[in-house]
Amino acid sequence: MNKRQSVVLVGLRYDEFYSHTLAIGYLKAYADAQPELAERYGSVIVERTVHEPLSAQVAEILDHNPSIVAFSCYLWNFSRVTELCRAVKAARPDLRIVLGGPEVSVRGPSVLAEIPEADVVVQGEGELTFAEVLRAWAGGRDLRSVLGAIWRRDGEAVSNPERPLLQDLSVIPSPYLTGIMRIRPGERVALETSRGCPLQCRFCDWQNLQTTRWFPAERAIKEAAVIQRQSSGIYYFVTDADIFTSKERAAQLLRGWDRVTGAESVHWHMQTDLAHIDEDLARLLNSYKFSLGSGIESIQPHVLKRMVRGFTRRGVERSIGHLKTLAPAVGVHLQLISGLPADDLAGYRRSLEWALSWKTDSLFLPHALGLPGAEFGRHPEKYGIKKVMKEPPYYVLDTDTFSTDAIVEADRLAFRVLNTHKEGLFRRVLDAVGPEQRPEAPESVAATPWVDLYERFNAYAVKTTDFFKRGADWYERGNALAKVMDQEPISFPQLPPAERRDASNSIAEFARAELESGGRPELLPDILHFLRAYEAMCLWEIGLSTPGFGRLLPRLLGGLPVDSPDLRFMGWEDLGVERSLFHRAHQIHVVSAVRGAYAEVCPIPRSAHVHLEDQDRPERWEALFPEGGKPFAVTVLANVYWAVPPTLRTEFLTWVRERNPNPQGRLVLIVDDVGLSALESLPRPGGAPPAAPADLAGLRADLEAAGWALAEEPRSLSAAGKLSPRVQWTFFSAVPAPRAPAAAASAPTAARRDA
Repeated sequence: MNKRQSVVLVGLRYDEFYSHTLAIGYLKAYADAQPELAERYGSVIVERTVHEPLSAQVAEILDHNPSIVAFSCYLWNFSRVTELCRAVKAARPDLRIVLGGPEVSVRGPSVLAEIPEADVVVQGEGELTFAEVLRAWAGGRDLRSVLGAIWRRDGEAVSNPERPLLQDLSVIPSPYLTGIMRIRPGERVALETSRGCPLQCRFCDWQNLQTTRWFPAERAIKEAAVIQRQSSGIYYFVTDADIFTSKERAAQLLRGWDRVTGAESVHWHMQTDLAHIDEDLARLLNSYKFSLGSGIESIQPHVLKRMVRGFTRRGVERSIGHLKTLAPAVGVHLQLISGLPADDLAGYRRSLEWALSWKTDSLFLPHALGLPGAEFGRHPEKYGIKKVMKEPPYYVLDTDTFSTDAIVEADRLAFRVLNTHKEGLFRRVLDAVGPEQRPEAPESVAATPWVDLYERFNAYAVKTTDFFKRGADWYERGNALAKVMDQEPISFPQLPPAERRDASNSIAEFARAELESGGRPELLPDILHFLRAYEAMCLWEIGLSTPGFGRLLPRLLGGLPVDSPDLRFMGWEDLGVERSLFHRAHQIHVVSAVRGAYAEVCPIPRSAHVHLEDQDRPERWEALFPEGGKPFAVTVLANVYWAVPPTLRTEFLTWVRERNPNPQGRLVLIVDDVGLSALESLPRPGGAPPAAPADLAGLRADLEAAGWALAEEPRSLSAAGKLSPRVQWTFFSAVPAPRAPAAAASAPTAARRDA
C-alpha cells in the first residue's frame, strides 16, 4: 500500500477574535469523507494569525512534509499568503499550492500571474472542487475535467467552466460534529446554517443572485449541543446572509439553540434585514443569548438605489419597535457604510443621526470597499467611483459625489462616534442627555443633533481622558487594513479601574454642562446616581487589593480559604478581579448590558447567570439556586444585593439558605451605600426602569425574615470618591438562625473601619 500524501490546510486569521477558519474545516471534512481520498491523503489543519512570524509559519507547514498546501484567502491575509507561497515553494519546489476563498475566487488568472508559485485557484464553493483536484492528482491526471478549477497548462492559466452551486448542503460533513474542530472555553465560533443571498448589493463579493440553500436545521442545533458539551462561554457568529428569510426555520433554530444551552452563558449573533422581524419572532428573540446585526448602509434613497440595496425604513423602524417592546433583552446592531457612491458627508451624517436616535446597542461603521469580486471593484466607473485602493482593503477613495477629503472626514467621524458608542457607560449617559424627538423624515433634514452631541463629547473627552486621547492617536497612526479590522482598538472595560473611574467623573461634568445649557437640569440626579454607582464599582476593584480588605476577608469566611471549592460566589459578570480572587468557587454572575460589553460571554464552566433586566422574571433568579445541589460552606454575595428585585429579596435569601445542603452554610453579604441607579437597567417601553437605593435597615429585615442570624456585628470599609465624598461598604456575616422562635433583638451597630 502506498504511503499517504500529506495535505496541509492553512487558515490565517487576522487576530484571535475567532478561533477557527470554518472554510478549511469544511474542506477537510468533505475530503476525509471520500474513501478513495482518505486512502491516498492525510490532511492536517494549521491555523495561525497574520501577525505571527513568517519563519515560524513556514517551519510549521513544512514540518508536516506536505505534498499539497492549500490556503483560504481573504483581504486580511492575502499579503501573508503570498509570502508563504513563495517561502514554502522555495524550500520545497515539488509541492503543489492551491488557493481559494473570496480574495482569489473571481480573479484566478490574475492571481496565478501575481503568484507564480501557486498551481491552482478554486472558484466559488470549494469542497467538491478541492476534492476533485486531489482525486485528479492522485490518479496522475491534469485538471481539465475539474469544474471550478483555474490551473496552469504549459505556463498559461486555464479557466475551467464554473461549478454549479451545490444544492444539497447536507453532503458536506460538519467539522464540529466530526471532531475536526474542537472548541475551548471562551472561544468565538463561526456557525453556518445556510449559503447564498437573494440580494444584489453591488458592494458585496458574495457572488449574489444565488438562491438560498440550507443545511438541515437539526444539524445546526446538534452542532451547538456538541460544542456546548465540549466547552463553555461560546460566542457564535452565524454566517448566514439572513437567517430569518424562513420564519419557521428560524423559529426552530432559536428554540433549539436555547434548549440545548440552558442557563449557560452563550451568545448567538445573527445577520438580518430587520424588516423580517415580526411580533412572533420578536417574542422568540427576547433573550440575552441573541443579538441581531442589520446592514442598513444608508437611509438615503438615491444612495440605496445606486448600490441596489433594498431597505424599507418604515419596515425597519416598525421591527425595531417590536424588538424594544417585546424583546428588550435582544441586542440590536446597525451597520452604516461611509464613502458610498452617490452619498456625501451631509448624507452620511443624516444616516448616522437616524441610527443614533434609535438608541440601539451597537453600531458597526465600516468604510466603502471596492472588493475585487464585487461590482464596485470590477466596474467602479459604472457606479461613480473614481478611485479605489489597489491593495487590501480596497478602500473607495473618491467618488463623483464624495470627495477624498470628505471621505477622510467621514471616516474620522465614524471612529469618533464608534469609540464612544461602543462603551455602555458613555452610551447610556449620552442616550439620557440626547434629543427627545426623532424627525419624521430623517433622510431629508439638515439638523443632526445626535451626531453633534457625540462630536461635542468626543472633543471634550479627548482633552480630559487618556482613553480617548489614546484612541485618537491610534486612529491617526493606523494603516487602512487595521482601521477595517480593528474598529475597537482599545477595550475600555480592561483599563485599570482608576482610569475608568476618572472617565466616569469626566462624563459627569460633560452631562452637567449639557443639561444646564439645554434647560433640562431635572435629568441630572439620575445620571449622577448612575455614575456614582460606576465609580463605586471602580473603587471596589481598587479596594480588593488593599490591606484592610485582605485582613477582613478571612474573618468573614469563617476561616475558609478564599480559594476553597466549598465556596459559592455571586458577583457582577464584568468584575474579573473578583472571579480571580474566588477562582475555585461556584460562580453566579449578574450581567449588566450597560456596564460590560453587550454580547460578551463567560467562559467559566458550570457558572450560572442572571441579567439585571430580568426584574420581572423571578424564575430566572430562582434558577440560580437549584435544589439538591452541592453543599457550600460559605455563600458570598458581593455588591449585587441591590440588583435583586425588591419584591423578591426575602425569598431570594431563603433560597440561598434552604437550597444549600450544608445546614451550617454561612452567608457573607457585601453592599455599598450607593445602591443601583435607574439608568443601570436598559429602558423598557411603558415603564420606568427600576431604581434600588441602598437600604441597610431593609436588608437586616430581609435577613431575619429569610431565617438568617447575624454571626457578628457588621463591619465596614470606605474609600474616597469624587462624585461621592465617601463610598462605604458594609459586610454582613450571617448563619442559619436556630429553628426555635427567638425574641426580636435590636440590630447590632456597624463597626466602621476606614481603608
